[in-house]
Amino acid sequence: MAEVTCGSMEAREAGASCAVSAGLCGPHRTEECWLQAGCTFAERWLFTEGPSLAEDIQQFREGILRCLCRSGKQEEGRLGLPVSYSFVSVSELKSQQRSPCCSHLFWSTDQYNKWTRQGEALLHNQKALPRACLLLIGYLTDQASVEKARRVDGSLYVRDKSSAMPCEMLHFSLDLLDQLLLFPGWSYLPAQHSSGGYLEILAPPISISPKPERLISSEGQPINVLYPHAAVQLLHTRTEGRFPPVNVAGELCRYSSLLDLRGRIFFTLFLKCFSTDHCVPVLVQDPTKISWHFSLSVGSRYVITRLHVTVVQRSKHRLLQVSTASRLFPFSEGQVWEQELPPEALLSQNRAPSKAEVNPQDSKGSLEDTLTPKIKLSKVISYKGTVTKVLNARAGLYEVDGSICVCVAYQQLVNCGRGLRPGARIEMRDVHFLQRPSPHFPLVVLCCCLQSVILIQEFSSLCSAHQPFYTSRNLFVSLLLKHHLGLPQYLWLVKTVKDLQDKFCPHFIKQHQLEASVGTIAHRITEEVLVPILRSLSPSEHRCRNVEEEIAVVEQHQCPLTKYSPLKGPCEVLSLSQLYADAERQGWERLCLPQLLPSSQAQYMNTQELNRSLAWSFLTLDAQDFQPQCILLGVLRSSSRSGSLQLQDESRSVPCLIIKRGRACCSHFTDTGFIGNMLLMERFQVVVERFIRSDFPSWRQLASPEYVREKRSRVYIQFYMEDAVNLGQSGAVSRLHQLPREVKLQSAPHEIPAEPVASKDQPSKRQAEPDPSFHVPLKAKVARVMEAGEATRTEHLGDAEATCAEHQGGGKSDEIGRQGSVSQLFLLVHKEGLLLRNCTPIQGDGTRDIGQQERLTLQLSFQATVVWVGKPRAEPGDTQESPEIIDGDWERLREPQRVLLLFTGKSIRWFPVLHPDCLYRLIIPRCSDVGVFKRLCAPTVPVKTQHLFNCPLLLVVPENWKLHYVTLLESLIEHQDLYQTLARGRPELHSVAEILQPKFTRSLVSFVGEIAERTLCEPERKSWIPTSLSKGRDEGVFLPWEYTLKLTVRDTSSSRSTLHVYINSSVPLLLGLLPKAQVHFYNLERKTSKLNNVYCKFVACSSFSVMELPSHPALRSAALDSESPPPDSSLPMMFLSQLMLQPEQSSRGRSVCHVVCVLSLGLNWLCSHCGSAFVNGSCSRTGPTCSSKTPVFQAYAKIIIEDGSTEAHVMCRNHQVSALLHLPPSEWEGLQQHVLKKGHVYIHHRGWSVEHKCTEAPDEDLLTKYLRKLCLSPLICRPVLLSFRPHQQGKEASHTDSVQTRTFGLGRYEYRTHIPAPLLLMCLELQEVDYKALCHLSSHRIRMAGLGLLPAPECSATRPP
Repeated sequence: MAEVTCGSMEAREAGASCAVSAGLCGPHRTEECWLQAGCTFAERWLFTEGPSLAEDIQQFREGILRCLCRSGKQEEGRLGLPVSYSFVSVSELKSQQRSPCCSHLFWSTDQYNKWTRQGEALLHNQKALPRACLLLIGYLTDQASVEKARRVDGSLYVRDKSSAMPCEMLHFSLDLLDQLLLFPGWSYLPAQHSSGGYLEILAPPISISPKPERLISSEGQPINVLYPHAAVQLLHTRTEGRFPPVNVAGELCRYSSLLDLRGRIFFTLFLKCFSTDHCVPVLVQDPTKISWHFSLSVGSRYVITRLHVTVVQRSKHRLLQVSTASRLFPFSEGQVWEQELPPEALLSQNRAPSKAEVNPQDSKGSLEDTLTPKIKLSKVISYKGTVTKVLNARAGLYEVDGSICVCVAYQQLVNCGRGLRPGARIEMRDVHFLQRPSPHFPLVVLCCCLQSVILIQEFSSLCSAHQPFYTSRNLFVSLLLKHHLGLPQYLWLVKTVKDLQDKFCPHFIKQHQLEASVGTIAHRITEEVLVPILRSLSPSEHRCRNVEEEIAVVEQHQCPLTKYSPLKGPCEVLSLSQLYADAERQGWERLCLPQLLPSSQAQYMNTQELNRSLAWSFLTLDAQDFQPQCILLGVLRSSSRSGSLQLQDESRSVPCLIIKRGRACCSHFTDTGFIGNMLLMERFQVVVERFIRSDFPSWRQLASPEYVREKRSRVYIQFYMEDAVNLGQSGAVSRLHQLPREVKLQSAPHEIPAEPVASKDQPSKRQAEPDPSFHVPLKAKVARVMEAGEATRTEHLGDAEATCAEHQGGGKSDEIGRQGSVSQLFLLVHKEGLLLRNCTPIQGDGTRDIGQQERLTLQLSFQATVVWVGKPRAEPGDTQESPEIIDGDWERLREPQRVLLLFTGKSIRWFPVLHPDCLYRLIIPRCSDVGVFKRLCAPTVPVKTQHLFNCPLLLVVPENWKLHYVTLLESLIEHQDLYQTLARGRPELHSVAEILQPKFTRSLVSFVGEIAERTLCEPERKSWIPTSLSKGRDEGVFLPWEYTLKLTVRDTSSSRSTLHVYINSSVPLLLGLLPKAQVHFYNLERKTSKLNNVYCKFVACSSFSVMELPSHPALRSAALDSESPPPDSSLPMMFLSQLMLQPEQSSRGRSVCHVVCVLSLGLNWLCSHCGSAFVNGSCSRTGPTCSSKTPVFQAYAKIIIEDGSTEAHVMCRNHQVSALLHLPPSEWEGLQQHVLKKGHVYIHHRGWSVEHKCTEAPDEDLLTKYLRKLCLSPLICRPVLLSFRPHQQGKEASHTDSVQTRTFGLGRYEYRTHIPAPLLLMCLELQEVDYKALCHLSSHRIRMAGLGLLPAPECSATRPP
């Protein structure tokens, strides 16, 4: 296999090819040409001009021959020079080499292939470094630049005469420093986006001009040295003055990593005695001695000369310090003499008690005794392994051996982690072993502290890029140091920042901005999200760290990693896709079908009632329902597809509902400035709505999943605006991402013409039936408006900021600001709902469909009735401040001009922020004509009859126009004239009780109510949704299936009055309509059913807005039967006579009454599917036959009650009959089984005999006689607490039915009396009453009778003939 050469070095390899081609001339000609090319290379890149240049070139030639001829490849007549290799300098590598490469001068092809196969076998997704035939020559130095002002930064460099490149070496000797070297084996990693290029020296370099071997003593005499035990005594000596420099000899037991503290590079090494455990620390901070760090080897013996005694800053610890004159030598026993301390030093030493005198075993034991059960003690170990992955380079996290995490954040890597690439074999000394510190990282984490050292044992043979670890401008390191984080807390920080990156990078925030905490959004996220949590996690008592003391103290090692407590995480920043999936998962996992049904009614439901009750349910989740607790972050945008507010991140967008807390006048979200901003919420609700299509025959089969045909869910978020923290606009790139995916502005900018003329050349072909409210003259106006919208469209603004700001209305565009704009202030009087309407077709770029002006398409749109406030104004820029109120501007408001704004296409994004009684500004960007609004408005009726109907004008809002919220109408109350003029046309608000009154005559009503129940029912007729919008059912815009939504709404002030509201499935965005929510309904159609029940229906002009979220949301069924009673505490206590005195206020209530008798009782088994009688184990229906085998038991009873004021007839059903008969559950079930044999049992009250005994039919069976006796027993005729509602009769009921004639006999006389018909009530709940309630009721009735408030029935007696 031929050697692989790197193609980017054509210039250097050209010389080699020339030398090879010259090989035909003679045996030495090729090598001579190659040497001449090397001399030319050295003259250009290595040596400077001067008188010694020729001598330097000659020495270079001789050095090259001396270095390369030792390879043993000499042949007869040849020197064995590698003529296939080209000379290269670091300057050429920087400028020409763009891809990683390696060079192995003395390796064969087999050796290279073996080396690469080992790396590729370790990591299969990485490729090996390609081999280049390049011969690197340069100077090895420890200085960062080649200029005069040289600086030592703790790294080694290979340089030529013009530039230097950092390098990492496996074999370093102090003799190689500042020498011209030939590097036979090296790898080059070029500069990346975040790091510069560097070299990995694979083989020991060869000196071209070697230096003589260094000797400890130049005179050849042994030198005097102190051994560590004597040096320790010297450190504890207390004498005045300074000791002269000393020489110390010992064995290197450990040394710290290089540290850069306040621009000062230093490290500490520890020498111990050869025979004892005495150890002395030595501080090395002289810039000329920092290179010692690369030549040290643990276990080797050294001699260090001319050391001084110094004191650690902010500490009493003393140690030895290297001076400028100090030198480092290998220990040689024959060249040193042991020196004794002077007597005065021995006499004056005063050894104070120190931690060094404490037994390490005792110290460790005492430390373990102080640990709490949740706090663990880390172990200090050494470990060798292979880097397999870079987990997070900015955070200093790496993966070793595929299962161990290595953290270097607590250690300052002055070389930025060069060499820590996947595939590299490393050795870590004195690292902390921590087990299970975080559930989001590997089981074992090795964390490096200031005393730890990472050594590269073998460089990687792969092309894996170098990802540097910088400590400056690093968010992770700065927060770690500022809040004194332990490793579990730091790992949580890394995981949270990673989640934030996944959520918002790169479209919303630049990744480097977030990691460095620069920029507006990145800084706000750090301050609002991370810092408060880190403050709670940081230890309450922490001491200031002394770095010098941590690395210099010989005693028990103390650092932030000594103790740790595993942390599960205080909270978590989930992406919206994870939040959506987790909420959806919890919604279905927590679903229990029997719990969705009322326990007292489930067994009496037939198939239709049962499955309709299961069709819809919901679950609300708070932040605490996610483990760990969830923090919500997202960019608020307004969708132009669905017309809803959405929270968005990189993963997905989720619909949201925002309201204001505690504002009776306006609780709606109106602030357009929030759109496009990033919001932070710690308090919110995630609503999971579940939709099920099922075929359960009865409640007994609820545990069988095969009866569920289809399941769907819808997830959205609701929160109060006061609970959201506005973090501001995302970035310039993110603003383009805020635009809906379908928005593409492609038209060129133009000015609005002074006199726009409608196009008359286009044919008018009507392809669809138009809306009756549109007329032919109006369509020309609509076309003119669309032309104006096209003319005012902006593009090529230069960056994404202007585009997004123009679309969303929340940002500011400098281009638009310079062009100017025209704005009109208006008051929103009424907003219709977002519905499917016939509108002029709009293309994808927002322009009108040329050639099809007359064709109307069905699409989402809404209309808003507004009142112009003041006059249009031309603004020099896109200002968002409201204009000052000037008296002259309001003179025309005595007869305010009403305008109907039509929002269609992409302009429906303004739907969620437009609300009645609010003032907005309608802005036309890039326009200066203040008369544009007057010209673009079109009449909704013919102009000749407009003054007769006082109809508003019509204005179609193009998609590029903007809206800004200004203020509330109530804020103008100080301007009385203006306020009264604007408030004149506001719709009247009614209560639910007023709407239920029979005398109420309005057809359109607006009211505020609290949703008591929500259920789905079959629609009156199927609604058609076009194919283009049918996808909205899958996205949660519409209900998933053809259902009609039924809401039971009660008055906010009283729970007695309830009203049913029906909304068909074609109405989108039914968010927030949950039980216990307060909703403001606008312009609902009031209707009366055949049974005289008043209800409301959602029509085209209707809309709603949620005013208050449920206070205590919980999982419950919202599809209960409408007859299910609310809690007893919510129903008022009342007399039955009050229903007769004020029938128009009839509503639900409670009363303590007495059961007089049971008029009728029916017990039967019916078919669950068709409702026919179920006899002998099968359905009795014939023609066609029913094959259902599932029966349902049902019971009803009609009773007479009285409470002392009047009497009433009450209808009871199912479980209420069981409560009426006062039967325990076992006897009630036994009674059902006896009825099952016959199929049904009916009992009617036949009257009383003279002896006041019930008449019985002679053919009654035993079961019927039992039930008849039971109904007349005192066990049934007892006091009860009855919850009821009035039973409405149909419209066909005669008026005479309200008055009944009864005849009573007394002796020989009969009396005929006209009395009102008894009240008809529906039982909601029947409970037992205790004697305390009876006593309270008796005293209350006595007081009421004394006041004359009890009614007296009318009667007339006639003498019988």
